[in-house]
Amino acid sequence: MTHPTHTHHPCRQNRNTGAPGGAQSTFKRDLQQIFMIWTGRYADQAAIVRSGAVPVCITVGRPRFRLQYKLVEEISLFAPNGHLFTMNDPEELRKALYARLDRAGIEKVRGILSNISARHGGRDLILLCFEDLRKPGEWCHRQLIADWLNENGMISQEIGEVESQLSLF
Repeated sequence: MTHPTHTHHPCRQNRNTGAPGGAQSTFKRDLQQIFMIWTGRYADQAAIVRSGAVPVCITVGRPRFRLQYKLVEEISLFAPNGHLFTMNDPEELRKALYARLDRAGIEKVRGILSNISARHGGRDLILLCFEDLRKPGEWCHRQLIADWLNENGMISQEIGEVESQLSLF
C-alpha cells in the first residue's frame, strides 16, 4: 500500500503547548522511523489485509471471531490492563496511559516498534483493538497511543481514515 503524506488531525493537541497538531517548536519527526504505524480495529479485516502491515494486538484479550489475517505480534505496554481497563473517562485514561508511556520512554517504545517491523522485513505495523471509532462518541486507547506516538515524533494514522479517503476516488 502506498503511504499517504501524514497530516495531523485537527483535534489532536500537543500536550506541551496545546497547539493543534503539535507546534514545530516542540514537535520533531523521528527521522529513524522508516515504517508507518497504522491503527485500526480487528474487524476491519479487508483494510488490514490490503495494507500488508503486520497486525499487532494491543488489547488485553484477543478476538474470539475468525480473522482473515494472522495476529502475529503483541505489545502488552499498549494494552489497557489493570486499572486502565476499567476507566470510562477518556481524559483520565489519557493521563494514565501517557504516564505509563512516558515512564517507558520514547526510546523503549521506538525500540519495541522497530524490532517488530524488523522481524517482518521492515513492514509497516497496524496496532489493533476492538472499538469502531466511526460511531459517534466512540473512543478508545488506540487513538491515545497514536496521539502519544505522534506527539513524540513518530508517525501514526488510523487505517480507517485513509480507507475512507481512498474510497472517494
